[in-house]
Amino acid sequence: MLQKYEERLAQIKQMLLDLGSEITMAGEKALCGIENLDISRFESARTLLKNVEAQANAID
Repeated sequence: MLQKYEERLAQIKQMLLDLGSEITMAGEKALCGIENLDISRFESARTLLKNVEAQANAID
């Protein structure tokens, strides 16, 4: 039983790392959009953040 718990905990940790990476990437795209006045970067960031919501729900 402990083995399954540890495996699941490792999976959740990896999912959280991936989630943080997606959030960071969305922030970088939004910043780039501000710096370059490029609206398409905001659309890209929005798409990433929608994916983040789905990932967060999967973790929950």
